[in-house]
Amino acid sequence: MAQRLVLHIGTQKSGSTYLQQILAQLSPDLPPETVVYPIGLGGDPRQFNHEYAAYPVLAGDIHYVGEAQAARYRQTWVDLQEAVASAAKTALVSGEAISLATEDGARRLVEGLGVDDVTVVITARNLGAVIPSAYQQLVRNGRSRQLDSVVRAWVDDRGPGDLADQEQLWESDLARSRWRAFAVGSLVARWERVVGAGKVVTVTVPATRQPPTVLWERFVQACGLTEVLPAMPPELDERTANIGITEPESMAFVAAMGWPPANEWAPRQKKWMLDRAVGPC
Repeated sequence: MAQRLVLHIGTQKSGSTYLQQILAQLSPDLPPETVVYPIGLGGDPRQFNHEYAAYPVLAGDIHYVGEAQAARYRQTWVDLQEAVASAAKTALVSGEAISLATEDGARRLVEGLGVDDVTVVITARNLGAVIPSAYQQLVRNGRSRQLDSVVRAWVDDRGPGDLADQEQLWESDLARSRWRAFAVGSLVARWERVVGAGKVVTVTVPATRQPPTVLWERFVQACGLTEVLPAMPPELDERTANIGITEPESMAFVAAMGWPPANEWAPRQKKWMLDRAVGPC
């Protein structure tokens, strides 16, 4: 059994894919006696993170995960449990959807992985940047709602009352679950109640003018793995790292090409165009 678990839980749109792709590249060459980052779980060599592995445990917590998906990835969860159990020292697990877990869900996940010494690492980005980026993902997934209506809906999802009232709503109402991750202060407090005070570390995403390697450097330090993981990561192309142009930029590109407004496209046509503007979704 691993002596220590480092659990990276996102948040979404905070460089998680970039970090996970680096870890997946490094994984085969990591010294197993020091740190393990499991890849290819569930018999799928394309799996470079542990997002799907968490679905069976968090199906009731995540608004876009249903029972069918939970059942589909049950073996992936078992594989992750076994990988953590077989680690000699440190197991590193990363899945940004985990940030959407309720407090009960977080406890189920930690208990299911069976390691007493847990460090939770949160990568966090300015909410003013997260919301447009999250909208970008909606468009990539074939949704055609206007940005202003999406933002208004998400603001309404925050709920009435003070923070304590809102946190109760976020815990109990699946439709409001994104605020469990949007409100980073509440996210930290929730996970500290699960793993203990001082066991949650927040990494801020660097400003856009800085190279993405700065995020990697901060992440490695937060994980306490500076003696194991390289100071400089392997190079990734922008498509693999998911650090290419943003949706507003792609929409400007689309407009310049004289294409119709997004709400007039068939989802399949829109996805085809965006694939060629920003890379595969």
